[in-house]
Amino acid sequence: MEEYKPLMSDGFISTLDDTTLQPIKILRDTGASQSLLLEGVLPLSEKTSVGASVLLQGVELGCIDVPLHRIYLKSDLITGPVIVGVRPNLPIEGVTLLLGNDLARNKVVAEPIVTSEPVVDVKLPEYDAELYPACAVTRAMARKQQDDDLQENQFDYMDLSDTFLADIEGPGSSEKAIIRPPSVNKNVIMPWPDVNSHSLDRKNLVKEQHKDLEWTFMKSVSKHE
Repeated sequence: MEEYKPLMSDGFISTLDDTTLQPIKILRDTGASQSLLLEGVLPLSEKTSVGASVLLQGVELGCIDVPLHRIYLKSDLITGPVIVGVRPNLPIEGVTLLLGNDLARNKVVAEPIVTSEPVVDVKLPEYDAELYPACAVTRAMARKQQDDDLQENQFDYMDLSDTFLADIEGPGSSEKAIIRPPSVNKNVIMPWPDVNSHSLDRKNLVKEQHKDLEWTFMKSVSKHE
């Protein structure tokens, strides 16, 4: 019955003089001109009979005489008193009622019902919030963020108190000379220098400053002075 699942539905039937509803399985048969009920589900009698029958022809091209009865049907496609044919067996096992075009007309499946407050019957498993974040970060954005953090945090400041730059403010200045990085435009990613070939530690900086003689000439005085 798995192949008929999209056309299967649940419903209820009863005789017109009995309010006790019997649950049934309904198959919407779009190729049937007459709805058929499985015999023995309801206590049918002369009171439920309409006093007529219908001739039905199947794929074998043979005709059968099917008696008609009036019952009450409650389903997704039709609800109310209906006339159905009654057969001792139906071609699909487990089906109680073949709902044909005589009752369902052009309806195949029930129309969806829209509510102002949707009802969710499916309970989702509780996942770890850390494994399933509410947002996604693309690989390009993740790399850009790493570059931003690298440019901002790689060099905070450099202590130059024991170099000649410490005397710029005067010999009595107690403040340390520091070098701070320039402001970084986060929208532009600059190529990062090769730190292996251009080391910026204090030792190499002091060494390079001693090679520069310009500061020596600025400190030098004439013979008269």
